[in-house]
Amino acid sequence: MGGTVRLHQPADGRTLAVYGLFLLLGMAVWSSAVHDGIVDHDTPWLVRDNPILSTGDFSWLARILWGMDTGTRQTLGAEYLPLRDLSVLADFALWGTDWAWHHAVNVALYMSGCLLLLSLFRQLLGPGLPAWLGAALFMLHPVHVESVAWLASRKDVLSLAFAMLSLRLWCCSESRSWALPLALLGTLMATWSKNTAVILPLLLLPISLLHLKADYRRPSWWLRWIPFAMLLAVTVALSMKVGAQMAMYTEPRGNGVSQLILLECRVITRYLGMLLWPASLAVAYQEPVAGTLFDCLLPAALLLAMLLSLRRIPMVSLGLAWFFISLLPVSQVVPIQNLMADRYLLLPSAGLVLAAMAAVAAIPVSQRISVRLSGFLVGTTVLVLLALLTIRQNHTWRSSVDLWTRAMEVSPRLPAVRVSLAGALQAQGHGEQALGVLEQAMDDLGEEPHLLQAMGGTMLLQGRPSQAEPLLRRALDLDSGLRKAAHNLARLLLQQGRTAEALQVAAGLTTRRPRYSKGWNVYGVALMQSGDPAGARAAFLQSLELAPFSREATCNMGGASWMQGDAQEARTWWSRCLQLDPGNSLALQGLARLENDRGPWDRGARAHEEPGERPAPENPETSVDRR
Repeated sequence: MGGTVRLHQPADGRTLAVYGLFLLLGMAVWSSAVHDGIVDHDTPWLVRDNPILSTGDFSWLARILWGMDTGTRQTLGAEYLPLRDLSVLADFALWGTDWAWHHAVNVALYMSGCLLLLSLFRQLLGPGLPAWLGAALFMLHPVHVESVAWLASRKDVLSLAFAMLSLRLWCCSESRSWALPLALLGTLMATWSKNTAVILPLLLLPISLLHLKADYRRPSWWLRWIPFAMLLAVTVALSMKVGAQMAMYTEPRGNGVSQLILLECRVITRYLGMLLWPASLAVAYQEPVAGTLFDCLLPAALLLAMLLSLRRIPMVSLGLAWFFISLLPVSQVVPIQNLMADRYLLLPSAGLVLAAMAAVAAIPVSQRISVRLSGFLVGTTVLVLLALLTIRQNHTWRSSVDLWTRAMEVSPRLPAVRVSLAGALQAQGHGEQALGVLEQAMDDLGEEPHLLQAMGGTMLLQGRPSQAEPLLRRALDLDSGLRKAAHNLARLLLQQGRTAEALQVAAGLTTRRPRYSKGWNVYGVALMQSGDPAGARAAFLQSLELAPFSREATCNMGGASWMQGDAQEARTWWSRCLQLDPGNSLALQGLARLENDRGPWDRGARAHEEPGERPAPENPETSVDRR
């Protein structure tokens, strides 16, 4: 079979030097991503404070692998990514909260993927300079900083390493029978690291036809695809099931197929601009809207180049096909919540680099001497610029304030960015600066409901309930679906003893946002304070179904059980609360009350008291929702 190269080739001194220089260059640049801190962008709840992963306890293995209940999936990031979860669990088992080591693992995984990409490019393009330069361009590109520097993005670098391993093994599977099942295993591992790797079997197809020159007329060729087709079907079905269960998908953007195509063309055009000129990267972008046919010119030109290159330069066609195929999972084929993100380009960018280097490698031999020097100078300059931009971007990801300040510079019209910057400032104790950011946002963007919601929450954190209430009410007037505004307003009303009003707000919140665990908790507190412990208990159980490790709902279950006169159940819940939060005052007071109350206290000992006769415990567990 033409085009097949042995996976294990003799490693001469030159080959070792090629890989050694590549590794040294990568480590010199990406060491700037290793530091002892984290940013507030999803990392606290998904990594640092995750009640399963942060334990470092492998007794959670069965739940990670097989737990499909809503609470488990929600706790683990609303996805089924067992390999990602196990890698984070292992980090805590090995390093605890030494975040420098967590970051170092991210860098090591990324560099492993890049080294495998270099090996793949040397197979596809030959062992010359274009393969090395292409892999180096990929490795040093700052658009990958989000995937490497963000601990919550462990899935990206882990999936990249396994994806490159799978593609590399596939390239020698025609001559080495053992490589095919390993390529299948690598595909599974990549998919269990990140769902978007489900497209790997589609990437193997052009490699088989354009590089390996496989004869698709042979029945044996079709048989090779059966296990990959089965894997694709199972993983897509599982991803769709969990995604629907976790409400990961959103309504299609645009009206009709034509608008969706125009929207996707604009997204691709913007992505191409980010890759060619990566000077304005950020953690969040203003979502583009469907443009005009003009936005389709560049994507259409790439598709045309892919077709025209099929015979003359098949590796250009392979690279462009790689780019478009790997964008499918983050396109509007299945509408997802985020339309654009730097991390979405991790795998697609490798395809574009392959196409560009294939075009360079196709330059006629007679012109290579004149082109080589200029290409070396241009390539060196580009690599230096990319390295400097990557180092700068890595430093941006070291601080939450720097991260959101940069995002505000890139996307000043995006309310979520202003809100996140204010939250980062508030978390660092700069309350007045946080309010200043939100006030300036209101001046710039007007009376936007998310800004009002954030302003009200910030006022609550600063102990200004009288100023917070009108802001929260106005936010809900503009958008009744704002869960944080409704939760914080209900909490405020409860603290002021306005139980009937709080009950009305909380009931509406659970109706509009039935998957919001904090909403059920605050509703339960309102029911408890209104003298309905049975209703409160049902609400707390609903909260715990969505968030089984919620300290607040667990402690409040103890209070509801106490109100109903069930001492045994109250003791159980308060004891469980102390396991989640050893210093919790509500649980400690409740258990002390049980110990001091005439010996063993159970339902029979209090049969004379009707359910609900006991007053609600003081200070039931609720907190301002800033997440």
